[in-house]
Amino acid sequence: MTSTEQHEILSTRTALFAPLTRPDRVHKALAASPAIADLEDAVGPDDKDSARDNLADLIGDVTPGRLTVRINDIATEVGQADVAELARCLEATRGSAGSKAEGELGQTTGETPPAGRENGTSIAPFAVMIPKAESAGQVMKVAEQLPDIPIVALVETARGVANTTELATCTPVVRLTLGALDLAVDLGCEPQGAAMSLARANVVLSSRLGNLPAPLDSPEPDVRNAEATEGAAQRAMTDGFGGMLCLHPTQAQIIAKAYLPSEADVEWAKEVLAVADGVGTVGGQMVDRPVKLRAERILKDAEQAAS
Repeated sequence: MTSTEQHEILSTRTALFAPLTRPDRVHKALAASPAIADLEDAVGPDDKDSARDNLADLIGDVTPGRLTVRINDIATEVGQADVAELARCLEATRGSAGSKAEGELGQTTGETPPAGRENGTSIAPFAVMIPKAESAGQVMKVAEQLPDIPIVALVETARGVANTTELATCTPVVRLTLGALDLAVDLGCEPQGAAMSLARANVVLSSRLGNLPAPLDSPEPDVRNAEATEGAAQRAMTDGFGGMLCLHPTQAQIIAKAYLPSEADVEWAKEVLAVADGVGTVGGQMVDRPVKLRAERILKDAEQAAS
C-alpha cells in the first residue's frame, strides 16, 4: 500500500455504482459520492465493448482521485480486455501529466499543480475494483499492468472469504469490500445467516490485520426503502465496516448521516477526554486507554463531518 497513489476510495463512507454504458449517470453519481463506474454486473454481455470504449473520455473528464472502475472477472477475456484498456488510459493520462509538468519547469512557484499531483502527493487518476477477489496472485495480475493504481478487493466468494487476510496484506490493495448477494449464492445461505456473519467478521478483522481502512459493506438492494438502508448502515457501523457501497444517490445521503456521531456521543467523548491523565470515570465507566481512543475517534469523525 505504501507505493500506491492516493484516492478517495481509501477514506470514503460511500461509493456509488453507475453503469459505464451511461457516462452521464457516472457524472451524476459523482455529485453525490465517489463513484464506481461499472463494467460488470450493470452492463449486459452485448454492451461490454461499447461500455469499455467510454473509459478514456470518462477518466479524462473526472477529477483525479474520485473514480473507481469495477472490471469484469480477471479470469475472463472480458476482464482482461478491461485491464488492457485501463492500462492504455493510464499511459495516456500519465504521459499528459508528465508533459504538462515539464512545461511548467522554471516557472514561478504558486502555480496550480498538474492534475493528479497536489502538495507533492501523487493522486491516482482512478482506482480499480476487482470482483470475486480471491488471491494475491489475482490482484498482482492486475497491478502489474496498472502500477501504483489503488485496488479495491471485492470479496464475494467462499474462497475470497477464506483468503481475506492474504488480500488485505497484498500491497496494491487499499480496501476490502463485501459483496453479500453474490456470496450468499456461492455459499447457498441467506444474507442474514450465520455463514454471512462469519464472512463479515473475516472482512473486518482482515482489514485491521492488513492495516487497511475499515471495509465497505455490501449495498442495500432495496433502493426505495430508506428505513432498510438506514438499518443496513447502522448494522455496518456496529459490525466495524467503515461505510457502504450504494446503488442510488439517496442511499449515499442516508449512509453518511447514519455514520455521523450523535450529539450525545460527542458530549460523552468530550467528557472522557476532559478526565485528567485518563484516570477517573464518566457515567460510571472507567476511562482507560481504549475508551479514550474511542472518544478521540468520535470527535475526529465529528470534526470531519463539520468541515
